[in-house]
Amino acid sequence: MKPGACILFESEAAEQACLESLVKTYQLVSRAPHRQRHIFLDTFDWRLFTSGLCLVKSGTNLSLRRLTDDGTIASINWRSKRLPVFPADLPKSKLQDELNKLCKIRALQVKAELVSVAHEYAILDAEGKTVLRVNQGSFGFSGKSKTKPFLREWRVNPLRGYEDEGGAFCQSASRFGAWRTGELVHPLAMALQEEGVDPSRFTP
Repeated sequence: MKPGACILFESEAAEQACLESLVKTYQLVSRAPHRQRHIFLDTFDWRLFTSGLCLVKSGTNLSLRRLTDDGTIASINWRSKRLPVFPADLPKSKLQDELNKLCKIRALQVKAELVSVAHEYAILDAEGKTVLRVNQGSFGFSGKSKTKPFLREWRVNPLRGYEDEGGAFCQSASRFGAWRTGELVHPLAMALQEEGVDPSRFTP
């Protein structure tokens, strides 16, 4: 399975059918659902996005992340309600250094605001051993009348030594959704597509 791969579901019914099918083979242990607001920042000319990155404030965490696999490059704790405008507004940190390379003199502005509801599942085999973890998330737009999520995704993380079990799990789940990988399946990219925004078409 490629890094950053996730399975997308067209509906809640398809996602539920997948879960019902999986519990016949695996034990699923879930944590309580977690709701969170995500504010995505970028420059007017989309310097971060076109570099394959996004800057997002989620809760009290401000992080620079890769679009390909949503991996964190750098992050800091940001409790202020005021969002940073320039890298100079941030404390000395790796995050400030990375942003200085990309947009030192470019102001940051809000590009998207999303709300997610996330579940984390531990997938156990017949012996009760955890073989992989699944992050299940649904994303909608914050502050809008659209209540139906525009994105339902599972990000699957096989544990070292259980790659075969991860492959079998993915094959079973693929009967209910579509596997995708790369920048275009990041929640920010999917939100921009839903809103008809194409950063690659930007011109000064």
